[in-house]
Amino acid sequence: MPPAALTTDTPCIRCGYSLRGLAPAMLCPECGLEVSRSLRGDLLRFSAPEYIRGLYNGALLILFTVGAMIAGFVGMIVLVFTISPGNTANTLFWRGIDTLVPAAAAACLIAYSAGWWWLTQPDMGQLGTDRGERFRRWTRLTLGAVVVAALATAILRALGRYFLFDSTLLFAVRTLTWTLVGASQAIGMSYLTWLFGRVPSTELRIRATSLRRWIIFLTAVSAVGACVDHFVGKTAIAPLTSRSLLHVVFNIIRGLANLAGIAAVLSACDLFLKLRRELRRIVDDQSDELLTAP
Repeated sequence: MPPAALTTDTPCIRCGYSLRGLAPAMLCPECGLEVSRSLRGDLLRFSAPEYIRGLYNGALLILFTVGAMIAGFVGMIVLVFTISPGNTANTLFWRGIDTLVPAAAAACLIAYSAGWWWLTQPDMGQLGTDRGERFRRWTRLTLGAVVVAALATAILRALGRYFLFDSTLLFAVRTLTWTLVGASQAIGMSYLTWLFGRVPSTELRIRATSLRRWIIFLTAVSAVGACVDHFVGKTAIAPLTSRSLLHVVFNIIRGLANLAGIAAVLSACDLFLKLRRELRRIVDDQSDELLTAP
C-alpha cells in the first residue's frame, strides 16, 4: 500500500512550497525536490560527510589550541616562581620570554581562529532557509580582526625593543585584541546555538545561549577594568583618595571577572567536547548507513 498523502501544510525545505496532498514518493511541483527529503528536516545527519568531518576537525583544533594556551599560562606561572631575574643570565632569559610570549599568543590566536573558521564553513548541501549565515559571517569577520590585532600586538612588542612607543598605543592594541576575542566568542556562541539546533540538542542550545551572555558581560567588565587600570593609575597604595579607591575597586572587579572568565573557558571547552562527541556519533551513523545500504 503506497504511503498516504500529506494532510498538513508541510513546506518544501528548498523552496517553501506547500506539499499538502502529495505523497512522500512524489516531487515538489515547484522545485522538483523529493517530498520525503523535506520530511526528514535539515538535521546534520543528512549533511555531507565531508562537511561533518570539517566541523569535527574545527572543534578539535579549538580544543587543542585552548589546551596549549592553558599549558602556556601554567608554564609561565611556574617560571615566575622558579627563575628570578637576579643575575645577568636570568635577565636575558626573561627578555627572551618577553619577546616570545606575544608571538606565541599570536600563534595560538591564529590557530584558534583557524579552528573557528573550519567550524563556520558553509554547508553547501543544506536545503533549509535558515542557514545561520548572519552569525557565521560575523564570526568569521571578527576572527579576521582578531588575527590582524594579534599580529599587530606581537609586532609592536617586538619593535618595542628597538623603538620607543607610547604605552597608550600598546595598551589600546592589546585591549582591542582581547575585546575582539570576546566579541568573536559571543557571536560564535550564537552560531553554535543555531548549529546545535541541527544536532539536535535543546540542552546544548540553552548552554550556548547562556554562555554567550556571560561572555558579553565578562568582555565588557574586562575592557572597562583595563581602561581604568591604565588611565586612573597604577598605584593603589597610600591614602585611599577617590582616585585610588576607584582603582582598587576596579582591580577587585577585574580579578573576579578573570575568575569568572576561567570558568567560562572551561564551560566552553566542555561545550566543544560535547559537540565533538555528537559529531563523532553522526559520522559513525552515516558510516553504518553506507555499510547497510543495498
